[in-house]
Amino acid sequence: SIWTENVAPAMRVARGVEAGNLWVNSHSSVRYWTPFGGVKQSGLGRELGPDALFTHRGPTTRSVTMRSLEGKIAVVAGATRGTGRGIARALGEAGMIVYCTGRSVRGALSPYGRPETIEESADMVTAAGGEGIAVRVDHAVEDEVRAFFERVDAEHGRLDVLVNCIAGEDKSLGAWNSFLDLDISTANEAMRQVVVPHLFTARHGAALMVKAGRGLIVEVTGGDLIVGGAGGNLLTELAKSAQKALAFLLSEELREK
Repeated sequence: SIWTENVAPAMRVARGVEAGNLWVNSHSSVRYWTPFGGVKQSGLGRELGPDALFTHRGPTTRSVTMRSLEGKIAVVAGATRGTGRGIARALGEAGMIVYCTGRSVRGALSPYGRPETIEESADMVTAAGGEGIAVRVDHAVEDEVRAFFERVDAEHGRLDVLVNCIAGEDKSLGAWNSFLDLDISTANEAMRQVVVPHLFTARHGAALMVKAGRGLIVEVTGGDLIVGGAGGNLLTELAKSAQKALAFLLSEELREK
């Protein structure tokens, strides 16, 4: 375990430590036979077991507990429900100002027809100790995305964290099916609703971060492989793999910005 008030130096130290599990500002024990245990976390199971050696060759997983993120600015794109809502609430617990975006607002739900709204998510953020701000944005419309980030810039002058969690369950992806039985008539719509919104959002969010010289972009996708692993059908795999490729390519291009 490494305990510090400054996480950045701790992470630099962590990268050089040869250990199965390493914790920053926290501590827990993991048995070697569990999927997340053992030297270099190489326990049993698909994710970190012997089979994973062929697909997981990056740094070991580390747990970081931030003491306080109070006053930092976050955007959770796709915060209406599910994972996005949970992430938004957790950032609120850390004291962040969290913009909760999506298409479902009170009195005007998205085509999904689900009852959850971004106002509810923003209220949860505030109740958890942060400040939740609900803003309706259709992330498939670039003009709306651009205008939204211009608002964030005008109100705060920076963006610290962007969580891209858009269209995780879009109907255009279809149901579980084999390739030859797959209805590909929704393929163009799937790209417009599931892939392109992530691109628009990352592009305009990153521009705001580069201006400040720092920031974190989190891509929420599906599956534990760089290519594939999301399941369902080939269309879903293509969309989710594109989201992962976006994260990887952005990390390389923006590394020195």
